[in-house]
Order: sequence, then structure tokens, then C-alpha cells
Amino acid sequence: VCVAGKYRSDPEAQACEPCPDGTIAPHERTKFCTLCGPGKYSSANRTTCKSCKAGKSSTGGANTCSVCGVGEYSEEGAAIYWL
Repeated sequence: VCVAGKYRSDPEAQACEPCPDGTIAPHERTKFCTLCGPGKYSSANRTTCKSCKAGKSSTGGANTCSVCGVGEYSEEGAAIYWL
């Protein structure tokens, strides 16, 4: 049985693998990981997608948020908006 944050796509496999960056497995016994959407990033333990803070963004599938560039703006939990 895999703990939250890990998955096993092959039921014959012995070990569970951590979800890749930008994905999560919120529950035990997960067979696949779910992608975090735009404006979100995966927590360190890969169990939740967290919202990027205002002024930072992600395009989805990220484990961190990036600082908005010149001419970009982002509200909390949002994708980039161009000014």
C-alpha cells in the first residue's frame, strides 16, 4: 500500500515511487499522480497542490512558483496576466 504522495502504477512492483514534480497523490493506494494546474505547485510531500502567492505564478505541473517578469501580473493562485 502506498502512502499519500507516492504511487504504484504496476501492482506487481514492490516499491512505491514519489509523485513527480508538479503532481500529487492526496490519498493512500493511488495508482497515478494528478497534475497541479496553472497557478499552483505541488507540496514537498506531494499530497496537495498549493496556490502561488500574488506576484508569483506557475503554468502547471510545477513544484515551485516563479516570480512574475516585467509586464506580468499574477494574483494569488492565478496564472500570469499580461498588463
